[in-house]
Amino acid sequence: MGHDEPLLEVGRVRKPHGLRGELVVTFFSDLAERREPGATFATDRGPLTIVRTRPHQDQHLVVFEGVGDRAAAVDLRGGVLRAPAIDDPELVFAHQGVGRRLVDGDGVDRGEIV
Repeated sequence: MGHDEPLLEVGRVRKPHGLRGELVVTFFSDLAERREPGATFATDRGPLTIVRTRPHQDQHLVVFEGVGDRAAAVDLRGGVLRAPAIDDPELVFAHQGVGRRLVDGDGVDRGEIV
């Protein structure tokens, strides 16, 4: 992740799960790339890279590199996961709409997106 890239908040660490370092994570992105092994996130505690993940209720259980036990997992509780936007011409992210006009399907101008 370059220093000049704007980072988006893409997830949050909720709590540890079990004794082996798994964490309950809520992802704010539907993009599968955000949940795949090797995905790396910036956090206030340094970078975190996914080793493995699996669905758990409406969230995910995630193992991050270097987090091998519950004590290490507890330290990450509440952490925000940030990553650069994924460059896909088919996607429009919320932050890209700020400052633009919103026109609904009927052509009615709903104002500027703030």
